[in-house]
Amino acid sequence: MITANFDGLCARKRVYDLDGWSRLLSLFEEIEASWRGWDGDKLFTSPEGDFRLVAKHVGHIHFSIELNEFQRLDPWSAKGEFDLDPGEELTATVEALRALLVGR
Repeated sequence: MITANFDGLCARKRVYDLDGWSRLLSLFEEIEASWRGWDGDKLFTSPEGDFRLVAKHVGHIHFSIELNEFQRLDPWSAKGEFDLDPGEELTATVEALRALLVGR
């Protein structure tokens, strides 16, 4: 279940991934390894396209997230953004994600 909370908006969507979310973890580990910066966007998209995460280095790491519900009579989309400091905050995030996903 992916939950996104942004300024009073709470969107929740059950999102499936074929490889136990290892591609998402790999993306965050790649971001951590290149914390000083990179050109362009780093992107994760779920196989069904209902979850998308884009990371861009702009001094800090800027993330855009999108959740989409296509399978309903009343489809919806939720979008939000957040930033992470490329130091301890990013390291703590990667460690928490690793613990969550590897411990499954």
